[in-house]
Amino acid sequence: MSNSMGIRSKIVHEEAYSETVERRSLLVTNFDMPSANPLPREWEAFLAALRIVSYAPQADIVREGEQGDALYVIESGMATVWQEDKQGGRRQVGELHKGDIIGELSLLTGASRAATVSAVMEVSAIRLNRQDFEDLLQAYPSLSGLFLSKNYKRLSASYYELEQKNGELITALHARVELSSLFICVVLLMSVYAFILGFFKSDTFLSLSFANTLAFVLTRFLEVITLLIILWILRSSRMPLREFGVNANDFGKTVFESILVSAAVVVGLIALKYGVLQLELNPFPNQILINWHYWDWTYVSYIVVAPLQEFIARGVFQNTVARLIVSKRAVFWSILITSVLFGALHLHTSIGLGMAAFMTSWLWGWMFARQRTLIGVGLSHFIIGNCAGLLGFWTIF
Repeated sequence: MSNSMGIRSKIVHEEAYSETVERRSLLVTNFDMPSANPLPREWEAFLAALRIVSYAPQADIVREGEQGDALYVIESGMATVWQEDKQGGRRQVGELHKGDIIGELSLLTGASRAATVSAVMEVSAIRLNRQDFEDLLQAYPSLSGLFLSKNYKRLSASYYELEQKNGELITALHARVELSSLFICVVLLMSVYAFILGFFKSDTFLSLSFANTLAFVLTRFLEVITLLIILWILRSSRMPLREFGVNANDFGKTVFESILVSAAVVVGLIALKYGVLQLELNPFPNQILINWHYWDWTYVSYIVVAPLQEFIARGVFQNTVARLIVSKRAVFWSILITSVLFGALHLHTSIGLGMAAFMTSWLWGWMFARQRTLIGVGLSHFIIGNCAGLLGFWTIF
């Protein structure tokens, strides 16, 4: 190991008192050294063996594969921990800060370094050479038990932490496997759903005198079947429904926010229709601003249909995509993918309805990502969908 890059060597107990107090605290914490003076002879000898070393930014404090010849306690600065990968490069596996120890196993066993530690900014560290440590143990064997005990406690804590993280990783892996299966099933179901909706627009189907009513009933039937299959998959995977939006998180706040956002959209739709009527563009079948003659049982059924669609689109599909994507922008991509799919499933009616579904899906996707419950998006979908119908927008699609 080369120490040529900015290293300065000092003896710890010859430092100024202000520095010694801070360093003494580090040694008490890491080595169970007595905090009060006068110190026993073995600890005086221990202090005499220590050195203070400084490393310039980017300098390697220890290097992977080299023989371990010293232990370091960082007293200031920050360092990164690197390991070589199979491609010959290196990847960062950790960071070290004040109070962290480098090379405790190397001190006891002389084993090779398991990783490279490099200074990010100037690092000052307390160093104990292995040869000095062995001389200390020969002169004062009682130190051996203290060091082994402290090292055992530290390693036990690290093992427990690793065990916890391993359990979390296994749980996350199982969840991703289940979510992947769910994603595949949902995509296949929606693809079949899209083909059937396309059939409803064929000349053969439209020739039936009750085609519109039958299409509405069959569409709802397909949605229920899709829902039942998804629920069966979720039950088999033992994933709780609350993770898919079936919960009452911040109920009052969610409802208020949903009504406020929906009211703003409805006011915008009213203003749009009013402007269109004033300009006499006449895309609507009549000149009535709000036509209650459109109201029928399908509007009432929307109180079930809207939350059902939101559960499939937002609760299951968007939520699954967001959890499968490994990206800082996973939420954005999940909303985009869901909106595109949601819009595409409405193209069987018209391009206009597809675009309207795409834009409203952005709104409801954002609401779901923010609220993490289906209550808000289901209510908003019901309000905006029915109001758009009463304003006559569905008649122009």
